[in-house]
Amino acid sequence: MGPVVADDMSQLNVAVASPGENLMHCNRYLRLAIPEETGPMRDSSDARLRVLNEYPKALKKSDVIKMLSDQTDSRYTVFQETNIQTIAVGIFDCREKTWSIYSDKANQNEPLIVLPLVFKR
Repeated sequence: MGPVVADDMSQLNVAVASPGENLMHCNRYLRLAIPEETGPMRDSSDARLRVLNEYPKALKKSDVIKMLSDQTDSRYTVFQETNIQTIAVGIFDCREKTWSIYSDKANQNEPLIVLPLVFKR
């Protein structure tokens, strides 16, 4: 969802993930044509997405946990602990129908909460 620009409704782009497909973002509009600020925040988002795209496709939850805990980039890590900090990590597991929320590095901690996903028709 994007901001209201020239109308009274927000822009919306719904992405459907097929079985086995991975969807991710790093605080950027990837499918909406919305002007974004340039500078360190944008550079960080671009660098983190670049690192995540270098991984092979995640096939299981442990792959996703590894990716979201990554700190290999010397300047902009995926999981950030310097001036800009990651405050939460959420993993939607469509197979298990859960949403796991972490407040620290997921590869070193258990989730704070695991919520059931209830799909309504």
